[in-house]
Amino acid sequence: ALTPKPGPSTAGAGGNMRFSVGDGAMGHGGDVNFAAGLTTDSFFAGGAVYFAGGAGAATSGGLGGGVVLAGGEGQGTAECELEHFDCAGLAVSSAVYRAVKDGCEKACNFYGAEFYMCGANKDLHVGQAAYDAVKAGCTQRCQGGHVELAGGKSVTGSGGNVRLVAGSGVGAEAGL
Repeated sequence: ALTPKPGPSTAGAGGNMRFSVGDGAMGHGGDVNFAAGLTTDSFFAGGAVYFAGGAGAATSGGLGGGVVLAGGEGQGTAECELEHFDCAGLAVSSAVYRAVKDGCEKACNFYGAEFYMCGANKDLHVGQAAYDAVKAGCTQRCQGGHVELAGGKSVTGSGGNVRLVAGSGVGAEAGL
């Protein structure tokens, strides 16, 4: 187990910790991944990953620390490709991307080729490869980085939930 922990402070601010990856001049920047451990023991869950803001423990004006998840800023101003997305290595038109994001229904199998009817009106024909690529994730030149919250997949049961819950307030309204 790795437990980096700055020492406590008795007369000043608490210590900070920063995890960062070096910059790149060619190709993508480096990733930072946090992953909990798996288990092969029956009826036990794999490890969880927790991120929590610090408690504001002062009785007078104590304010809890926030948790911020933000995509990276897209600072490109030239050669921005707004008509296509790169989805898992496949170039997908903006129309197909938006239609898949609006929702799809699986259509019948046509000579072994599976496809979907996508869009708000389910009127755009999308092949299996393009559908899978959009679902895997897409990028676009000059676009800011995305933030994705996803429940865990399940082989035989229900997938995991995604819950956004506002904090409760004692003597005031709950958070939005």
